[in-house]
Amino acid sequence: MEAGRIEDTCPICASAECTRTEQLSFYMRHGQALSDLWNCGSCGSWWRSFPSPVHLDEHFAVASYSDLNREEEWRQSRRSFFDHLVRLTFAAVDRTQGGLDILDVGCAYGHLMEVFAKEGCRCTGVEPVAGPRELLHRRGAFAVMPSIEAVPDRGAQFDAILAIDSLYYMPGPPAAHLRRLARLLKPGGVLIIRIANRAPAIRFFRMLGRPVTNDLFGDALFCFSDRGMRTLLKAAGLSLESWHACEHKNVPGGDLRGYVLNRILPATAALTGLKVSPGLTYVCRSSR
Repeated sequence: MEAGRIEDTCPICASAECTRTEQLSFYMRHGQALSDLWNCGSCGSWWRSFPSPVHLDEHFAVASYSDLNREEEWRQSRRSFFDHLVRLTFAAVDRTQGGLDILDVGCAYGHLMEVFAKEGCRCTGVEPVAGPRELLHRRGAFAVMPSIEAVPDRGAQFDAILAIDSLYYMPGPPAAHLRRLARLLKPGGVLIIRIANRAPAIRFFRMLGRPVTNDLFGDALFCFSDRGMRTLLKAAGLSLESWHACEHKNVPGGDLRGYVLNRILPATAALTGLKVSPGLTYVCRSSR
């Protein structure tokens, strides 16, 4: 995959009310690439634009989630979250006909697919990072593709598609990726998308006069606001059925920051409707 320059109109809502704010480094295998950081004054989303094209494989190769030695750490840290996603899926899809056909976009080591498979589901994965994908190929439990474009386009074939922390890594117009995924849904199927909800924190620190840093923005290509996500879903022909802030993530013992992020803020979001949790999950259906 390759990411490059994005035009000055918002790639999320198509507004021309966009501002270049600063430059951020983007870690690569052999150093760093510079990206221009843009903000949309209409939908409130943020994105990186690269003056020169970069190959994302060079970034993923040095990202923490591609370190094969940390696989078990990732499995344990996300176990309860994946159980939550499976329950969310089963609550939204009719299971009377037996096991479901699942597509996990950004499946990493296949841990979420393993949970679905234990419930009798048939799972297919998409994983652009070579290390985890090749590991899954060697294990042979699931068919795994390098991109959503590589998934055979046989029309409606999946009861549920999950894009967990993956949409914001996909280069190009996000609505185009969502439209392709929507075409793969069976009637009554659901698309479940999880984003890292960083836009409120960025807005807060900007109000304090603080610059946007990589620690704040993350290593993603896009930082979607809730308004931006709802605009994207509509543009892709998807209807939003529900959104969820509580993710049932583990809190490290004695970690106050983790308790605030994974307990206090999600509970506040669920009780008040304010989108202040560090992650938001959207359950969507095709409206066509």
